[in-house]
Amino acid sequence: MSTPSTLRLIYRLIALTSGLVCSVTEGSNLEQSRSLAGSSITTYLAPRYQRLSINTEHIELSRNSVIVGQGGGGALIYNLQDNTVDKSMEAWKNTGATAIALSPNEKNLAIGQQTGNIDLWNMETRTLLAGLDSHYRPISALAWAPDGSKMISAGVDYKIKIWNVETREVAVTINASSYIASLLVTSDGSRVISGSSQGKIKTWSISTGELLQTLTGHTDELTSLILASDQEILFSSSFDSTIKVWNITTGEVIKTLTDHSESVLSLAFSPDETQFVSVGKDLRIRVWAMETLSILKTLETPKEPSAAKFNSNTFIIYGDRSGNLYSWDTNGTVIDKKYTSHRGRFYSLTLNPDQTRIFVGGESGISRVYNLSDGSLFLDVDNHHEFITAVAMDSSNSFFITAGADDLVRSWNTTLAEQKTLPIEGVSAAATNPSDTLFATGDLDGKIILRDMYTTNNPITLTGHTDRIYALHFTADNTTLISSSSDKTIRLWNLQTHTISHTLTEADGTIYDFTITSDNKDLFATCRDGKVLHYTLSPTVKHIKTYQPTTDTLYAITVSTDKTHLILTNVKSKIMIFDVQKAKIVHEV
Repeated sequence: MSTPSTLRLIYRLIALTSGLVCSVTEGSNLEQSRSLAGSSITTYLAPRYQRLSINTEHIELSRNSVIVGQGGGGALIYNLQDNTVDKSMEAWKNTGATAIALSPNEKNLAIGQQTGNIDLWNMETRTLLAGLDSHYRPISALAWAPDGSKMISAGVDYKIKIWNVETREVAVTINASSYIASLLVTSDGSRVISGSSQGKIKTWSISTGELLQTLTGHTDELTSLILASDQEILFSSSFDSTIKVWNITTGEVIKTLTDHSESVLSLAFSPDETQFVSVGKDLRIRVWAMETLSILKTLETPKEPSAAKFNSNTFIIYGDRSGNLYSWDTNGTVIDKKYTSHRGRFYSLTLNPDQTRIFVGGESGISRVYNLSDGSLFLDVDNHHEFITAVAMDSSNSFFITAGADDLVRSWNTTLAEQKTLPIEGVSAAATNPSDTLFATGDLDGKIILRDMYTTNNPITLTGHTDRIYALHFTADNTTLISSSSDKTIRLWNLQTHTISHTLTEADGTIYDFTITSDNKDLFATCRDGKVLHYTLSPTVKHIKTYQPTTDTLYAITVSTDKTHLILTNVKSKIMIFDVQKAKIVHEV
């Protein structure tokens, strides 16, 4: 039987990851808590948490629908006529949508994934046509040629690829000098224009990959590009808080718009191109006149918007970072909230060692730390441009580190003062040492590097894994580092000799996460095939049992202090409580 304190911890975890905070009284038992019966639970909205829900940064409009990229890797289609939701293209595998693009004839939809794969869907039949595999890092942007014969993809691997849609093969590969944040294709299909993380706009030949033009002027990452139908006037937005209007024939800047006070996240034309809309991190959506480049309307939003599209010349669909979609009639003042949020994938669910706080990181690049005692927000840091790949927090709560797909590792203190920013490419996992300032990072190639948090000097490289590192943990006694990988192994590293002391090979596939019990004696690991592996670490290291809670891929895992329950998340964005003694799932949200 679980202790009341364990049950309170479990339900606070569930409530936080569901966007709610629940306070369970001392006398509550599992069945009472599950049914929310009586007065044992007080519920209130967790502040700004639901940003990790639907990926509304990626919105496409067809004639009658809104298509949004889903955190789990698929797409949801909202019918604007009858307000129904089509889930036939919902996430079905263990990836997350990082970019989407609808073909000009609206027959095909491309969905870029965190894995670097691209799923090509038939919009009429809602069937998967092909999985395109060529990038080895997350897809950052997608675009189509006007006739639909070519699809262009860009990745965090600094590559732009021109795909022949009929043969499903790469026709041209372009090596860019930085990762590409936005793409568009000219109306004649001869050129592709890219906006990079370095703030540069480049024009390339779509047939040969030759660099034709470079435009410079932005001082930070490009976020959006739109080209007028005359193929001469280009609009660009950036994290530098500006919108620039370019004559791409001469390469000159016509005007720089500085009305947004923070990053400009998205741009879109109205159907008749008499207006365009800009979305700012300053909580403002602005409608501009094309002819005068002056502001016509400004909407102040309660939450940070992420993207907006014109559905007609006066009707705008926009998404916010909480995962909600709204419609805005620019002729009036009423904002109609059309669709509410849907959960996306949780990339991290991490407790600090004394289990007083939970750390959440995810697809939006934001990091949040919650107090488990009352559900209050302890830290809220928007610290990465790309999704967060790993998080770790020290036992004193004095600092935490985050790693992102933007190839940065950041160290933060509890007053939000950034201590260190390290450019480390390809970090996929991170961990802090509970007893000193040592921290570890794992990368996409299987290397693990140990560094001191403050000096970052004399890094030590640990080699042994042959594929991506997914999770890292230091043991409490500061003697061992444990790692899991796509190579189907868990490895234990001696921190004195920096050598492998044990290799655990019971998994049949990728091991996404693992957790160590508070007494440092047991380890539970989640696997791609839905299994949970149970090992003892003391007095000997050995495999005890394999559980099969589900056939769906399992991601994050944490264990209750009395070892009776595991909290799991899966590919379908479900959070599950697994009873170790009964060997079954006893609750799911």
